[in-house]
Amino acid sequence: MSQRLKIAVIVTLVLMNVALVILVREKMADSRDAAAEATPAVAPTTTETPTSEPPPPGGQQSLTIADDDTIFRVHGGSCDGKESPAIAVSTDDGATFDDVGLPEDMRAVFMLTAEDAETLDLVAAPQGCEPQRFVSTDGGEAWEAAEGADVWFLGPQNRVTAPVGVVEPGCTETLTLSAPNPDTARVFCASGVLIGTIDAGETWARLGALNGVKAAAYATGRRGYALAPDGGCATGSYATEDAGRTWTASGCLDAGPGRALAANRNLVAAIAGDRVYVSEDGGRTWTKA
Repeated sequence: MSQRLKIAVIVTLVLMNVALVILVREKMADSRDAAAEATPAVAPTTTETPTSEPPPPGGQQSLTIADDDTIFRVHGGSCDGKESPAIAVSTDDGATFDDVGLPEDMRAVFMLTAEDAETLDLVAAPQGCEPQRFVSTDGGEAWEAAEGADVWFLGPQNRVTAPVGVVEPGCTETLTLSAPNPDTARVFCASGVLIGTIDAGETWARLGALNGVKAAAYATGRRGYALAPDGGCATGSYATEDAGRTWTASGCLDAGPGRALAANRNLVAAIAGDRVYVSEDGGRTWTKA
């Protein structure tokens, strides 16, 4: 075979291979296009992390009346996080209430006192239930941590805490605590026995008793008020002028049970059932807020 013929054969074979490669690539491209048309596009999936709603306000309820007659309603929450704490404020004798902000991460509220709608003193606890004190001068918009001072409160497990620390009034089970000043406190035991101190909890003495008492509050060391069952109405209100040695039925609330009571020199406020009641005459007559 001549040299020219050999070269022609080689060129022909190379061209045939190139043509074959091009043909195979076109077939593969056609197959991919067909598969793309037959397969519907699937949007990428996104996984949203569910957000848990905070538990509703709950826990033991209480009331506070400031020196200027502002009323605060408190839900104490719970240290286990099953119920949330909440504070609401009323400047119209309980007709309307607005929410008050709390320090961050607080699970329980043990005590709130107030000079007015803006100046607040709070004892609350985060997870772990260690009581902490906070103060606010803007109605709860901002809170600052504060050192312990002249405050009384019922802490975890209803332990009575005085300005000097935890004290033991002598109750098997403590029901209520009211402290009209740093040295003076009145404690009702669950049995209905009333115990008092006038030396910041160093010594305690039995003052009196009130069967079935549900809530109590003192405006002064001698003048106090209480809620207890009364056969004639849903919740009876009672008053004392001798520190609790004797109690006189004073009025009637049309709901029950009695849950909380607060008093200053001008007003008495109560929670009975789920409603707030206000009295301007020492508990003789009540207005449903």
